[in-house]
Amino acid sequence: MNLPRHSAWSRRTFLATVGAGVVAAAAACRSGVAAPSQAGSSMNATTAAQGVVEAWVHTRHSPYYIAHRGAGDVYPEHTMPSYQAAVGWGAPAIEVSTSSSADNVLVCMHDLTLDRTTDATGPIKARTWGELQNIGVVQPQLGPKWTAPPLPTIPSFEQVLKAFGDKTVLCVEAKADTDYPLMISLIEKYGLQHNVIVKLFHRSSRIAEAKAAGYPVFVYLGGEDTSAATIRSAARNLDKATDYLVLPTTSVAQHGAEIPDATIRTAVETGIATWVYPVHRRSEAERYHQLGVEGIVTSSLQYVSGRSAPATADSWSSKAIAPGELTRHPDRSENGPSWTGQDELTLDRNGAQQFITLGQLAPLADPQGRYRLSFDLRWNELPTDVTQTFTLAVGHVDDAYYEHRLGVSNGYHAIYRANGALTIFSHTAGVKEGLQLSGITKTAIKTGEWMSMRLEVSPSTLVWSRLGTDGTSSVVATDPSFRGGYLHIGRSASDGSLSLRRLRIE
Repeated sequence: MNLPRHSAWSRRTFLATVGAGVVAAAAACRSGVAAPSQAGSSMNATTAAQGVVEAWVHTRHSPYYIAHRGAGDVYPEHTMPSYQAAVGWGAPAIEVSTSSSADNVLVCMHDLTLDRTTDATGPIKARTWGELQNIGVVQPQLGPKWTAPPLPTIPSFEQVLKAFGDKTVLCVEAKADTDYPLMISLIEKYGLQHNVIVKLFHRSSRIAEAKAAGYPVFVYLGGEDTSAATIRSAARNLDKATDYLVLPTTSVAQHGAEIPDATIRTAVETGIATWVYPVHRRSEAERYHQLGVEGIVTSSLQYVSGRSAPATADSWSSKAIAPGELTRHPDRSENGPSWTGQDELTLDRNGAQQFITLGQLAPLADPQGRYRLSFDLRWNELPTDVTQTFTLAVGHVDDAYYEHRLGVSNGYHAIYRANGALTIFSHTAGVKEGLQLSGITKTAIKTGEWMSMRLEVSPSTLVWSRLGTDGTSSVVATDPSFRGGYLHIGRSASDGSLSLRRLRIE
């Protein structure tokens, strides 16, 4: 079953096969997915014989993208809507984690407990499959659309195999080692041995077993140990032609900091195809690709791969995070914004700055850097320190996370202080403090009142304005230094609340 990494298998043939699968997946989504059955395989025999893994290996080009937890930055992770979204975006591979119920039905979940991602608590193993089907998956950071009924529910592994097993590569993992035989038996029941890559922790005793059975393996390290010795030890058990060495993007040893370049290079130098997980931003994907990483494991494949056209307006009325709309840690519930009206987004997190990358609007199209951005702003509650700000950061060449005084990027920040002052600053990578370019004295703010704001950018100037019935207050900065196409919004204070609506790019 070993597969070469390159061949003449045509891209047209592969796309036709996978494209047909995407259409079928969409139809399955509309009609619903059947409950787990004990019947034999209904998979297309020709497709299964060819093997989706083989088709992918023979046609892909680095970098390629693997959907992490389906589309976990945008849809509740490991649910049918999440898997369906990833396949609909053209994901050639999706990552699927499993646990098991009290009556030994394999279900799709990252955790062995229900606490983090559902409206229930306790071990999954303590519930029957019948009980698990009535539990909703809830992830507040994705928006209120995903916290109100009808909630997506926990799918069975068999449902996922039947819906997607012959349409995309499945990178499958049994989170509990005792579930591994059950996982493999279901794969073999449906004749999908050539359509899966077995995902295993680098210390798992199942690596040799999976390889002896002919499966390619996805061997991953955790953030607690990414030493050079551990990487080389893991690689020694892998085949350069078929297997994958998968590293986390952050290091526990370095308190959640990005994994160092040297660590990535160590993995690449082993000659085993190196993947990284999880990737949320295009700038991250570019960095890892430049270091020699082949596979990008991402929870927002449509955005990270650049397959989505830039939007020209917000989609906040949907009550859901858009692909590319990124907090500092998109997979953490504490970072998510609030929705306090039909079409408004609210920044009200306590205890820290709160910034959001508006990647869904980027990159801005005008090569001369000419555009106008308008929106409404309302201070619901002023921060304790009224010199703190609403901030619109622009002119960035990529989507690396921005907040005040990080000192990681070049650009501008147009700010509206809680005391009413309008100001424009520039900021430079490596320097934490911004440089003020222009500003005006404060104009009165009334809490609870909507204000119209506008930023106009030309090749040489920035004009930052508050529009009102009592006239327009504007500041102008003449500076051509930065004209990148990514932008961010945020609140610099650690308290207070502000809302935004009707954001438009022209």
